[in-house]
Amino acid sequence: MPGDSGSDELAGVLMRIATWNCAGQLEINWASLEVLNTDLVIVQECGPDSLQTARERGWTALWTGVSSKGLGLFARPGWGLRELHHEESWWLPARVTGPVEFTLVGFWALTPKLAQQSYPRQATMTADWLAEMSGPLVLGGDFNSWDAPAHLRLMDTMASQGRPSAYHRDRVCERNGEPDPTYFHLWKRDQPYHIDLLFTPAEWGLEGVQVGSYTDYTQTRISDHVPVVATLTPA
Repeated sequence: MPGDSGSDELAGVLMRIATWNCAGQLEINWASLEVLNTDLVIVQECGPDSLQTARERGWTALWTGVSSKGLGLFARPGWGLRELHHEESWWLPARVTGPVEFTLVGFWALTPKLAQQSYPRQATMTADWLAEMSGPLVLGGDFNSWDAPAHLRLMDTMASQGRPSAYHRDRVCERNGEPDPTYFHLWKRDQPYHIDLLFTPAEWGLEGVQVGSYTDYTQTRISDHVPVVATLTPA
Protein backbone atom coordinates (compact mmCIF):
# COMPACT_ATOMS: atom_id res chain seq x y z
CA MET A 1 0.00 0.00 0.00
CA PRO A 2 1.57 3.32 -0.97
CA GLY A 3 2.94 5.06 2.07
CA ASP A 4 1.47 8.42 1.10
CA SER A 5 -2.07 7.22 0.37
CA GLY A 6 -3.28 8.06 3.87
CA SER A 7 -5.81 6.22 5.98
CA ASP A 8 -8.59 8.64 4.98
CA GLU A 9 -8.49 7.36 1.40
CA LEU A 10 -9.10 3.81 2.66
CA ALA A 11 -12.02 4.72 4.91
CA GLY A 12 -15.05 2.76 3.86
CA VAL A 13 -13.17 0.32 1.61
CA LEU A 14 -14.63 -3.15 2.10
CA MET A 15 -12.72 -5.93 0.38
CA ARG A 16 -13.56 -9.61 0.02
CA ILE A 17 -10.87 -12.22 -0.66
CA ALA A 18 -11.41 -15.96 -1.06
CA THR A 19 -9.37 -19.10 -1.40
CA TRP A 20 -10.89 -22.21 -2.98
CA ASN A 21 -9.63 -25.50 -4.37
CA CYS A 22 -12.03 -25.97 -7.27
CA ALA A 23 -11.04 -29.62 -7.95
CA GLY A 24 -10.62 -28.81 -11.64
CA GLN A 25 -13.01 -27.64 -14.33
CA LEU A 26 -13.31 -24.08 -13.10
CA GLU A 27 -14.47 -23.19 -16.60
CA ILE A 28 -17.60 -25.29 -16.08
CA ASN A 29 -18.09 -24.14 -12.49
CA TRP A 30 -17.31 -20.43 -12.96
CA ALA A 31 -20.71 -19.54 -11.49
CA SER A 32 -19.55 -21.07 -8.20
CA LEU A 33 -16.75 -18.51 -8.12
CA GLU A 34 -18.96 -15.60 -9.14
CA VAL A 35 -21.52 -16.31 -6.41
CA LEU A 36 -18.86 -15.70 -3.75
CA ASN A 37 -19.10 -11.99 -4.62
CA THR A 38 -15.41 -11.43 -3.97
CA ASP A 39 -12.93 -8.92 -5.31
CA LEU A 40 -10.01 -11.35 -5.40
CA VAL A 41 -9.93 -15.15 -5.47
CA ILE A 42 -7.07 -17.62 -5.08
CA VAL A 43 -7.96 -20.89 -6.81
CA GLN A 44 -6.14 -24.21 -6.63
CA GLU A 45 -6.41 -27.08 -9.14
CA CYS A 46 -7.67 -24.87 -11.94
CA GLY A 47 -6.38 -25.35 -15.46
CA PRO A 48 -4.75 -22.88 -17.86
CA ASP A 49 -8.05 -22.56 -19.74
CA SER A 50 -9.43 -20.74 -16.71
CA LEU A 51 -7.42 -17.70 -17.84
CA GLN A 52 -9.51 -17.40 -20.98
CA THR A 53 -12.74 -17.97 -19.06
CA ALA A 54 -11.89 -15.20 -16.60
CA ARG A 55 -10.73 -12.70 -19.20
CA GLU A 56 -13.84 -13.19 -21.30
CA ARG A 57 -15.77 -11.98 -18.25
CA GLY A 58 -13.55 -8.96 -17.69
CA TRP A 59 -11.52 -10.42 -14.83
CA THR A 60 -7.74 -10.15 -14.58
CA ALA A 61 -6.11 -13.55 -14.19
CA LEU A 62 -2.72 -15.14 -13.53
CA TRP A 63 -1.85 -18.84 -13.54
CA THR A 64 1.06 -21.14 -12.83
CA GLY A 65 1.20 -24.91 -12.92
CA VAL A 66 3.24 -28.02 -13.54
CA SER A 67 0.52 -29.99 -15.31
CA SER A 68 -3.06 -29.50 -16.45
CA LYS A 69 -3.90 -28.28 -12.95
CA GLY A 70 -2.33 -25.33 -11.23
CA LEU A 71 -2.74 -22.23 -9.14
CA GLY A 72 -4.66 -19.15 -10.25
CA LEU A 73 -5.24 -15.61 -9.03
CA PHE A 74 -8.36 -13.80 -10.22
CA ALA A 75 -9.33 -10.14 -9.79
CA ARG A 76 -12.79 -8.72 -10.45
CA PRO A 77 -13.07 -5.72 -12.81
CA GLY A 78 -11.81 -2.64 -10.99
CA TRP A 79 -8.86 -4.54 -9.53
CA GLY A 80 -5.58 -5.50 -11.17
CA LEU A 81 -2.81 -8.08 -10.73
CA ARG A 82 0.86 -7.82 -11.66
CA GLU A 83 2.77 -11.07 -11.29
CA LEU A 84 5.91 -10.97 -9.16
CA HIS A 85 9.01 -13.12 -9.59
CA HIS A 86 8.85 -16.58 -8.01
CA GLU A 87 10.91 -19.72 -8.39
CA GLU A 88 8.63 -22.43 -7.02
CA SER A 89 5.44 -23.85 -8.51
CA TRP A 90 3.52 -24.00 -5.25
CA TRP A 91 3.14 -20.25 -4.79
CA LEU A 92 2.06 -17.41 -7.04
CA PRO A 93 2.72 -13.83 -5.87
CA ALA A 94 1.23 -10.70 -7.38
CA ARG A 95 0.93 -7.00 -6.71
CA VAL A 96 -2.72 -6.03 -6.37
CA THR A 97 -3.79 -2.65 -7.72
CA GLY A 98 -7.13 -0.93 -7.36
CA PRO A 99 -8.88 0.65 -4.39
CA VAL A 100 -6.15 -0.92 -2.20
CA GLU A 101 -2.59 -1.90 -3.15
CA PHE A 102 -0.88 -4.83 -1.46
CA THR A 103 0.81 -8.17 -2.17
CA LEU A 104 -1.34 -11.24 -2.74
CA VAL A 105 0.25 -14.69 -2.62
CA GLY A 106 -1.59 -17.81 -3.68
CA PHE A 107 -0.43 -21.18 -2.33
CA TRP A 108 -1.12 -24.80 -3.23
CA ALA A 109 0.86 -27.52 -1.45
CA LEU A 110 1.79 -29.88 -4.26
CA THR A 111 2.13 -33.63 -4.03
CA PRO A 112 5.52 -34.11 -2.31
CA LYS A 113 6.72 -36.28 -5.21
CA LEU A 114 6.25 -33.33 -7.57
CA ALA A 115 7.61 -30.65 -5.24
CA GLN A 116 10.42 -32.75 -3.73
CA GLN A 117 9.29 -31.27 -0.41
CA SER A 118 6.66 -32.27 2.16
CA TYR A 119 3.43 -30.28 2.35
CA PRO A 120 4.45 -28.41 5.54
CA ARG A 121 7.96 -27.80 4.19
CA GLN A 122 6.54 -26.11 1.09
CA ALA A 123 4.52 -23.81 3.34
CA THR A 124 7.50 -23.12 5.61
CA MET A 125 9.66 -22.18 2.64
CA THR A 126 6.94 -19.82 1.49
CA ALA A 127 6.66 -18.20 4.93
CA ASP A 128 10.44 -17.77 5.07
CA TRP A 129 10.33 -16.00 1.71
CA LEU A 130 7.46 -13.79 2.83
CA ALA A 131 9.40 -12.74 5.92
CA GLU A 132 11.66 -10.74 3.60
CA MET A 133 8.71 -8.81 2.18
CA SER A 134 7.43 -5.64 3.80
CA GLY A 135 4.05 -3.99 3.62
CA PRO A 136 0.52 -5.41 3.65
CA LEU A 137 0.37 -8.98 2.39
CA VAL A 138 -2.28 -11.69 2.10
CA LEU A 139 -1.36 -15.37 1.78
CA GLY A 140 -4.08 -17.88 0.99
CA GLY A 141 -4.42 -21.39 -0.23
CA ASP A 142 -4.77 -25.12 0.22
CA PHE A 143 -2.04 -26.18 2.67
CA ASN A 144 -2.84 -29.90 2.60
CA SER A 145 -1.96 -30.11 6.29
CA TRP A 146 -3.77 -29.57 9.57
CA ASP A 147 -2.04 -31.15 12.60
CA ALA A 148 1.63 -31.61 11.67
CA PRO A 149 3.95 -29.79 14.08
CA ALA A 150 5.52 -27.95 11.12
CA HIS A 151 2.07 -26.74 10.02
CA LEU A 152 1.27 -25.43 13.50
CA ARG A 153 4.65 -23.69 13.57
CA LEU A 154 3.79 -22.12 10.21
CA MET A 155 0.69 -20.57 11.76
CA ASP A 156 2.82 -19.18 14.60
CA THR A 157 5.35 -17.85 12.09
CA MET A 158 2.71 -16.04 10.06
CA ALA A 159 1.21 -14.55 13.22
CA SER A 160 4.66 -13.36 14.31
CA GLN A 161 4.98 -11.62 10.94
CA GLY A 162 1.75 -9.74 11.69
CA ARG A 163 -0.23 -11.93 9.27
CA PRO A 164 -2.43 -14.24 11.36
CA SER A 165 -5.00 -16.69 10.07
CA ALA A 166 -8.19 -14.73 9.40
CA TYR A 167 -10.39 -17.71 10.27
CA HIS A 168 -8.77 -18.26 13.66
CA ARG A 169 -8.81 -14.56 14.37
CA ASP A 170 -12.54 -14.47 13.60
CA ARG A 171 -13.59 -17.69 15.33
CA VAL A 172 -11.12 -17.62 18.25
CA CYS A 173 -10.90 -21.42 18.15
CA GLU A 174 -8.18 -23.98 18.73
CA ARG A 175 -5.95 -24.97 15.84
CA ASN A 176 -6.82 -28.48 14.64
CA GLY A 177 -10.10 -28.04 16.49
CA GLU A 178 -11.88 -25.88 13.92
CA PRO A 179 -15.67 -26.33 13.81
CA ASP A 180 -15.82 -25.55 10.06
CA PRO A 181 -14.11 -28.07 7.75
CA THR A 182 -12.82 -26.86 4.39
CA TYR A 183 -12.01 -30.26 2.87
CA PHE A 184 -13.82 -33.60 2.83
CA HIS A 185 -11.40 -36.45 2.16
CA LEU A 186 -12.59 -38.78 -0.59
CA TRP A 187 -15.68 -36.52 -0.81
CA LYS A 188 -16.97 -38.05 2.44
CA ARG A 189 -18.80 -35.97 5.02
CA ASP A 190 -17.39 -38.05 7.86
CA GLN A 191 -13.77 -37.26 6.90
CA PRO A 192 -13.58 -33.47 7.38
CA TYR A 193 -10.42 -31.37 7.71
CA HIS A 194 -9.60 -27.67 7.92
CA ILE A 195 -6.70 -27.18 5.50
CA ASP A 196 -7.60 -24.06 3.48
CA LEU A 197 -6.43 -20.80 5.07
CA LEU A 198 -6.18 -17.06 4.54
CA PHE A 199 -3.49 -15.10 6.37
CA THR A 200 -4.22 -11.36 6.42
CA PRO A 201 -2.58 -8.25 7.94
CA ALA A 202 -3.29 -7.93 11.65
CA GLU A 203 -3.74 -4.18 11.29
CA TRP A 204 -6.61 -4.61 8.82
CA GLY A 205 -10.12 -4.75 10.16
CA LEU A 206 -11.78 -8.14 9.86
CA GLU A 207 -15.53 -8.01 9.35
CA GLY A 208 -15.90 -11.77 9.26
CA VAL A 209 -14.95 -15.07 7.62
CA GLN A 210 -17.40 -17.34 5.82
CA VAL A 211 -16.78 -21.01 5.05
CA GLY A 212 -18.77 -22.90 2.44
CA SER A 213 -20.82 -25.99 3.24
CA TYR A 214 -20.55 -29.66 2.38
CA THR A 215 -24.11 -29.52 1.03
CA ASP A 216 -23.41 -26.71 -1.43
CA TYR A 217 -20.06 -27.85 -2.77
CA THR A 218 -19.16 -31.46 -2.01
CA GLN A 219 -22.52 -33.19 -1.97
CA THR A 220 -23.24 -31.53 -5.33
CA ARG A 221 -19.87 -32.85 -6.63
CA ILE A 222 -18.53 -29.39 -7.44
CA SER A 223 -15.45 -29.81 -5.25
CA ASP A 224 -14.17 -31.76 -2.26
CA HIS A 225 -13.10 -28.36 -0.87
CA VAL A 226 -15.29 -25.44 0.13
CA PRO A 227 -14.30 -21.78 -0.20
CA VAL A 228 -13.06 -19.61 2.65
CA VAL A 229 -13.98 -15.93 2.27
CA ALA A 230 -12.66 -13.06 4.40
CA THR A 231 -14.30 -9.64 4.42
CA LEU A 232 -11.70 -7.02 5.31
CA THR A 233 -11.38 -3.29 5.90
CA PRO A 234 -7.79 -2.29 5.08
CA ALA A 235 -6.13 0.15 7.46
